[in-house]
Amino acid sequence: MVSLGEKCFVKFTKKMSGLAYEFSNKEISPWVGLRLIEEVYRKTGLAEYLAGECPDLPEPGSNRGYPTKELIEGFLVSVILGAKRLAHLGTLRYDEVVHKIFGWEKGMASQSTFSRFFRKFDQDLNDKLFPALNQYWFDQIHLDNRLLFVQGEHHNVINNKQICLQ
Repeated sequence: MVSLGEKCFVKFTKKMSGLAYEFSNKEISPWVGLRLIEEVYRKTGLAEYLAGECPDLPEPGSNRGYPTKELIEGFLVSVILGAKRLAHLGTLRYDEVVHKIFGWEKGMASQSTFSRFFRKFDQDLNDKLFPALNQYWFDQIHLDNRLLFVQGEHHNVINNKQICLQ
């Protein structure tokens, strides 16, 4: 298929061993499934909370610094994708598709930026920040009239009474 318009692209469909594949000039990423995670993230309101209401979040030290919300998002996304060290955070640094999914204007920060950001956290800041963050997060979860799975048993929560359905 050849299409001329705002964007010109050529689409070839081939089959190899029963698996169809296409060629396109659209941007691609191995992490495009993050779109679903981003949608859930936005629906929880956590992005807005981190951008404004969350108390005591460290701010960047210069006008060139990354917004705090974007640093936290980048860290969370990297952990979801399996990052175990700050050095692993660079996996997404050059992935333009992920930047567009999350709306990161400056892209993703470097390992050294994340190191400087996390050095700002001490016990006092953690004691102020994380109870408020946890309270906000758990206020978003509504468990009335839903089926729960607890240690292999089905539980139905109705009017704050838990009924075990074995």
